[in-house]
Amino acid sequence: MIASIPNAKLIIICYLRHKKVMKKINYYLLLFVTVLFFVNATGQNDDLSDPTIPIVETSTNATIPNTATRGGGGSLIYDNGPHFNIAGSPNISLLQNETLGMNTLGYRVDLSDENSMADDFTLDEDTEITSIDLYCHQTGASDVSTITAVYVQIWDGNPTTGGTVIWGDLTTNIIETTGWSDTYRVSEDFPLITLRAIFITRAVTEGLSLTAGTYWLEWTSEGDPTYLGPYQPPIAILGQAATGNALRRNDTGTWRTVLDSGTGDPQGLPFQLYGNTLGVDENTLNTQIIIFPNPAQSDITISNTSNISLERADIYNVEGKLINTVDLSEMTSQKTIDVSTLAKGLYMITISSESSSITKRFIKK
Repeated sequence: MIASIPNAKLIIICYLRHKKVMKKINYYLLLFVTVLFFVNATGQNDDLSDPTIPIVETSTNATIPNTATRGGGGSLIYDNGPHFNIAGSPNISLLQNETLGMNTLGYRVDLSDENSMADDFTLDEDTEITSIDLYCHQTGASDVSTITAVYVQIWDGNPTTGGTVIWGDLTTNIIETTGWSDTYRVSEDFPLITLRAIFITRAVTEGLSLTAGTYWLEWTSEGDPTYLGPYQPPIAILGQAATGNALRRNDTGTWRTVLDSGTGDPQGLPFQLYGNTLGVDENTLNTQIIIFPNPAQSDITISNTSNISLERADIYNVEGKLINTVDLSEMTSQKTIDVSTLAKGLYMITISSESSSITKRFIKK
């Protein structure tokens, strides 16, 4: 009989004993793995520095492109901090549990548990954000990403002090690609255990344009239920226990500061924003030009709400190949473009005026 253990899950994977394999050979196979998970002060199941989990080479993530390239169109606009602190091949995100007393390998960031993470960022100029790179791991997974969904929303201020959501939601999956970031999350006492491959996940942020200022990014994710997590690794800086001021929201809607369970220090979370800063003309184009429906099945409509004089629209596939050019010189308030012959997938459409241009994305379904 196995007694229940408070705040822990005990899983016996297998115990096999086999005697009669060959006449002259007694063969014994014994596999016994004990898994313990502790609940931290916030009441959420985090990935702490004690358990070791066997790698299982399976994944349900067959529909998401499994690549690990950073950035999804546009320049790096903002970097909130590194996801590893020892560069190499692979890189290492080292939990400094012996030198600093830290204890949290990752924070649960799973839509099924109704929890999410949030961190702030500041833009110095008006900016179109085209994609966001986020990081997480599922304990026990191999180095093939198991992440199947990511959900993002933007707040115009701190969620705990009156901020409101101005873009996105936590119900629309906006994942584009995901893959291994060539990084393992390990602890100082178990430096060779590669059970926590950190995945990089790119979220496509269609229509996200922000004026200069400070905002809060909130996100959550979904992964392969075969594994534990997903878990969010904190920013990793050697010799530094406190790395930021991130927040986490639990299933009751309560926000709390993200703290390391060993030292109590506040943590920041790694992410990068990609896009383009907007000049006056570009900002006008970006706010006045709307594309719908998105996703599109047979056609898309360009809406020119201020009758800006436009010249053309160039449609590109994800490899950057020009697919079609549409004359917009005689367009007034709207122009409908036939996309019924396009293959299913993601496309970029660059809309140009005489003095500037903007690029938007649409999905052909």
